[in-house]
Amino acid sequence: MHTQLTYQAYRTSQVNVNFDRIKEITSNKKARKNDVIPELYPESENNPSHDVVEGDGRISIEDLLNPLRDDPDHSRLRLRNQQIENRSRTVHAPLPKADQAKVERKVAYQISKEQVTKWQPLIQKNREAPTKYFDEKTDLGFSTIGAIASEFEPRTEFERKMAALVHHDKIIEAHKNDGASLLDMNKVSIVCEKDRQNRNAKLRSLLFRHEMKAKHVKKIKSKTYHRLLKKHRLKAESSQLEMDPEATNEYALKQERQRAEERMTLRHKHKSPWLQRKMQRGLDKQDEGTRAAVTEHFQRHEELTRKRNTMDSSSSDDSTYEDDDDENAADSDPGKANNILRKAKQKTLEVLEEDDGMPKSGLLSLPFMVIIYTSSLVLLFLK
Repeated sequence: MHTQLTYQAYRTSQVNVNFDRIKEITSNKKARKNDVIPELYPESENNPSHDVVEGDGRISIEDLLNPLRDDPDHSRLRLRNQQIENRSRTVHAPLPKADQAKVERKVAYQISKEQVTKWQPLIQKNREAPTKYFDEKTDLGFSTIGAIASEFEPRTEFERKMAALVHHDKIIEAHKNDGASLLDMNKVSIVCEKDRQNRNAKLRSLLFRHEMKAKHVKKIKSKTYHRLLKKHRLKAESSQLEMDPEATNEYALKQERQRAEERMTLRHKHKSPWLQRKMQRGLDKQDEGTRAAVTEHFQRHEELTRKRNTMDSSSSDDSTYEDDDDENAADSDPGKANNILRKAKQKTLEVLEEDDGMPKSGLLSLPFMVIIYTSSLVLLFLK
């Protein structure tokens, strides 16, 4: 692009010179005759001027750069042109494909040879290193306890006496007889085996039915159904109380005591000072026992939260029916209600008398803490 612009500038300057010459001739007072125009055709790219033709007939880059001598970038362009001419070289014709492939194979062989030679010392070292074969069969001697015992020979007097007793004829005969009797006892008849299989199949079927029924009940979201199911469960518990009142009372006391201990120690709360200290230090810095206690703490909290939510959802439906039933029962039989309260107070006092878990020192040993503890138990039993 730059060369084309330079050539156009050169041609423009030549046209201006010719125009000046024509103007000079026409402005002369004496008319000149027989004016000769040396160019048959106007100068163009295909019809160069006479000056250009006097040379070798080619336009060089130097000819195109001459009109730009006054330009400040002329020296830089000329130096760049000289550098290009010095670096230029003739491009040879490409070799035939067979010769090209031969040259490429030779170069690839040299490169591969250099890469392989780099690993030659390591390969030689591995070849000269001693080799251990592990598949050879070697005699390790006695490899079982029976083989070692068969080759045992008593050396001391005690060992000789023990060997004489063990290898006595009567002992060997008794061992054989006992072994035969044990084998006879291990025999199982086909009928017994079939009965055992049938019994196991029935148990598996019952377990499967129970699991499927439990899943079905769990998916039921009817509050009426769960309310009736709760009444049925309470009825079953009351019948069990009549059948075995001691075991039922013991189980109820155990549950109430566990609930009271949890609420007194705040083990199911996330705001426990003990839990906050452990969480601040980080569970990764605690021992296995502490991590297990923290995990149990969170699990218990989730269980209580789930239980509370379930009770809250069902309390709205159960409260109306249960309140009516309790009021009717209390109105119909006030002596029975007083009897229940009296028994609850009596059992609470018995538990308090038997309970020796209160600490003898510290904050919980103070009188007001003991009163709070006992009053909470009384309220729980009254509820």
